Amino acid sequence: MVRGNYIKSAPIRRLRHPLEESPLWSIVGGALAGILALVVGLPVLFVVSILIPFCLLGRWLLLFIFWNRQTSADTQGEGPESVRGNDGRWLGSAWRYSVIHAVLIFEAGAGLDVTHLRKILLTRVVPLYPRLTRRPVPLPLSAGAGHCWLHDSKFCIDRHVFAGPSKLTTEKQLQDYVGHLLEEGLSNDKPPWEMHVLQSVGRHQDTVAVLRVHQSVADGMALVRILCHSLTDCQVLHVPQRPHFGALTFTLNIIRACLVGPLTLLFWLLLTTEDCNVLTQHKGWTGQVSVTWSAAITLPKVNRIKQVTRSTVNCVLLSALAGAARRLLQGCGVRQPPDMKIVLPVDLRADVTSPHLSSRLGSKLAPVVVGLPVGVEGAVPRLWAMRRNLDSLRTSADPVVVYVATAALMASVPGRAARKLLSSLTGKATLQFSSLPGPTSTLLVGGHPLKGVYPLLPAQNGLGLAVSVFTYADQVYVAIISDSTLGPAANTLLHHLHCQVSEPLLFNTYSGISLNEHLS
Repeated sequence: MVRGNYIKSAPIRRLRHPLEESPLWSIVGGALAGILALVVGLPVLFVVSILIPFCLLGRWLLLFIFWNRQTSADTQGEGPESVRGNDGRWLGSAWRYSVIHAVLIFEAGAGLDVTHLRKILLTRVVPLYPRLTRRPVPLPLSAGAGHCWLHDSKFCIDRHVFAGPSKLTTEKQLQDYVGHLLEEGLSNDKPPWEMHVLQSVGRHQDTVAVLRVHQSVADGMALVRILCHSLTDCQVLHVPQRPHFGALTFTLNIIRACLVGPLTLLFWLLLTTEDCNVLTQHKGWTGQVSVTWSAAITLPKVNRIKQVTRSTVNCVLLSALAGAARRLLQGCGVRQPPDMKIVLPVDLRADVTSPHLSSRLGSKLAPVVVGLPVGVEGAVPRLWAMRRNLDSLRTSADPVVVYVATAALMASVPGRAARKLLSSLTGKATLQFSSLPGPTSTLLVGGHPLKGVYPLLPAQNGLGLAVSVFTYADQVYVAIISDSTLGPAANTLLHHLHCQVSEPLLFNTYSGISLNEHLS
């Protein structure tokens, strides 16, 4: 282990309860920040509002001219679809490491094989979502560069759903296989998604489907909606509601983001420091990853902590993650670990619980950086600190600033430069944490119960550790991706995470009331 600042303890500071803080400083600071944001933001907004329409118009005209010059015999009459900025972020140089993986485990039984899953997808899913039959095509400079979606005239379900290896007899072998898939990119000569079907896996001889979908096609929440609305035998209309970030409507938040966005971006780029700890000591990652997962945490236990502490599921899990990271760093010799920053993808959809089916896929995630109170000792004080960080995020425009900045940069500057700038915003963190709410009851697909789902969202560029969580049927499924240079860090972090979820139930109090008294 490298010595130096990576194992240096942070100074001990007094922990203050939120009720002890005076609101005067926050009011004065907010007023000064608002004035400064207007002074910086209005001139920038004026220039950008003039520049971007010309960029978009010029790119559209070049694409139109380019398309009319091409042979359209193999497009079946379907023209190109422009790639939106937040989808285009994951293309180009980010193509290989932007593939979402989901491990779907079905109960063992006859009938659910490759042929059956092909038929289900071809009849229930593919006709409803045209994006699944399109592939992103890079455009030459004569067409404005960038990418566009073109219909794949050679689309064949057999190229997307196929059998995987037949000799995966243990869960560890399955994890190694998924880790190998994570290191590979998807082929660019077909729509970027596929499903590997594995038979007789593990001691229960389950059927496992490894779904791989590029983030330019759909993000995690879009895939959950496909699962609930289309893939399952009985349609689940209501996906559990996620917290809405931002007290205003999405449209008003966009206006707010345009005003405060320039100053916010400058602050992130110039004043945000890079994390320096054991998990970030390697300047370059190998690209070889290991995967570990577990379903040892039950959702009722998390919900009990949430109810007693008046917090959210994400708040409970993130505070447990902070405690797990603290234990991990202390095991490496850091007596008083410093706080960390994590990348938290925020879903900006306003129709999460809508009963209406939507055929539009794509990415509407905004990866933002949030503080993780690793330096706070005690499970309940960490929960206070984490809830405060998430409350600040909900009332801020940070997610919409990232969303608008991504769209503006991808539309006005070369893609490589835009991706590099966006990666610099998240590359100063230590790890990534993503959480998706799933259905509360067991789903049936082709008559077979879906036992579990392990999500795997790759880490942002520059990060070596990613934690993904999926709540499904009273269970919390946790999967961790780590770079090989971190050694057993993923397994250690997962072990401590299980312990931390139970710690508040056993040893701590909240608001002067014993948790055990509430839960007994």
